[in-house]
Amino acid sequence: MLTGTLESFRTGSTARNLLSAGVLIGEPCFLNDMPADRTYRTASFVRALAIPATQYLEFIKANDLFEELRTSRNLQAVIENTSLFGEGVSSPTQNRISRRDK
Repeated sequence: MLTGTLESFRTGSTARNLLSAGVLIGEPCFLNDMPADRTYRTASFVRALAIPATQYLEFIKANDLFEELRTSRNLQAVIENTSLFGEGVSSPTQNRISRRDK
């Protein structure tokens, strides 16, 4: 997402997450080859850039990032479903937290 704010709702959870510019939508599902488990709606005007999955996969594999990203995103999914971090912590901050848990 280039600009704006999205709301994210996970199936079976009451947690609502606000996502800001810079977040990649659908990445955890793509990395784990699973269907989407959340719904998104705009909270403001949003401008997005579509990146084809095949190109993204080629990029992360060519740079040896696949396992690191998958591990980081899985931990980030756990973090964003907690009441402590879910709604009040931006996606870039959640990302930094998940990468320090190694």
